[in-house]
Amino acid sequence: MKDNIKNAEYELLAAMLKKYDFLNDTERQLWFEAICLCHNNVEFFYRIYDSLNGKSEIFQSRNKKVEYSSINDKYIIKCDMRSAEHTNEELKQLIPGIIGIIEEILPLGSLVELNLSYKNPKESKIDQLQIVITHRFISPEGESNYFEYGGIPYPTGMLQGDKVLFFTNRSVKNIKHKGYTDLKDKQFIIAVKNALLIEKGVKSMSFSDNYKYKIIQKQSGDN
Repeated sequence: MKDNIKNAEYELLAAMLKKYDFLNDTERQLWFEAICLCHNNVEFFYRIYDSLNGKSEIFQSRNKKVEYSSINDKYIIKCDMRSAEHTNEELKQLIPGIIGIIEEILPLGSLVELNLSYKNPKESKIDQLQIVITHRFISPEGESNYFEYGGIPYPTGMLQGDKVLFFTNRSVKNIKHKGYTDLKDKQFIIAVKNALLIEKGVKSMSFSDNYKYKIIQKQSGDN
């Protein structure tokens, strides 16, 4: 089962890289190999994305096999003695798609602790940060991008007015308990990622200017 799902993810990666006209075949191969080497190191790609709005940096993946540098408006990825240089805008398109494909989506019923620093006080007065995941892949009204999760506070259950809390993978601080998953669940996640990231070309709300790393509260019947 694991091999089949991993192969399906690799197929998604190849399809995604093919979508970007600014990549040539050599660069696509380099990125594909770099992603495979860092498949279990999603924070490496988050760090690349964060660097696009920050100071110059040079850092490596956890296994030291991939290196990234951003110096004087030059953004370079190195892997296996090869390198590719990109613009800031190109990486802002590419990195969210990579993260969207390789990042784990937790099963329904999982219990997570949210990071308080990502809370939006204007939209929610909730101070309960342990949430049971009850929804996945939710797009707020008027938005094409999506939140990975929606949930309700633990242990109290439903919020006032049948509301759910929408949040992203990156606003999860700790995973307290993982819900049940099986092959059907993993195949469902692959299918949804294909529909959202490949066919529609949308991204997680983690990368949205409107809701970057925010937790919002909406009526569950809105979607």
